[in-house]
Amino acid sequence: ATPLLLFNADMRRVASGGSRLLPAFGLALLGSVSGAAVGVAALHAHLFAALGDDGLKAAAALMAKNIGGGFNFVAVAAAVGMSPAALAIALTVDNLFA
Repeated sequence: ATPLLLFNADMRRVASGGSRLLPAFGLALLGSVSGAAVGVAALHAHLFAALGDDGLKAAAALMAKNIGGGFNFVAVAAAVGMSPAALAIALTVDNLFA
């Protein structure tokens, strides 16, 4: 839906407004990456026990989702080759706890 909103947008205004939001986005991005790293470090054993090798893939996909939304989740999950079962579990966890 978001790309459809841009069809009638003044791209000069979008670019100038976006440049002002870039530092806030960068700070949020660092917080998401840091939080994911701390979470994986603290819960690595649980992730591996629950999902095996897909645990780290699920953590990466969920971090991408927090940064850029659902399309990022799907793209990262596909890029890292997450299994369908792990994908379903990660989406369920995200919907329950996010």
